[in-house]
Amino acid sequence: MEELKHFINENLAQLLQAFLLGLTGMTVGVANLLRSADTKTLGKIVVHAIIAGGIGMTAGAILLWFPNTPLVAQLGIAAGLSNLGLEGIKLMITRATK
Repeated sequence: MEELKHFINENLAQLLQAFLLGLTGMTVGVANLLRSADTKTLGKIVVHAIIAGGIGMTAGAILLWFPNTPLVAQLGIAAGLSNLGLEGIKLMITRATK
């Protein structure tokens, strides 16, 4: 338990950043689903949120190339990736199942 507390204290800023990127992706993903004409169920909304959140968290990879990228820019990238990423995944699945 003590190791977990130490880990959280040492990495709190990074954990918060990852949380914000995921939350941004989830918000954009759910908003995208709600504006679509698709049938909405709780399960569909939850799955959409999880996928979009994961895609949004990949925006943190920008730090590998540009380590000083501000958080606001990372959040913008997260929103864009989750929107485009979900549409791309849907398109791939649709094409694969036809």
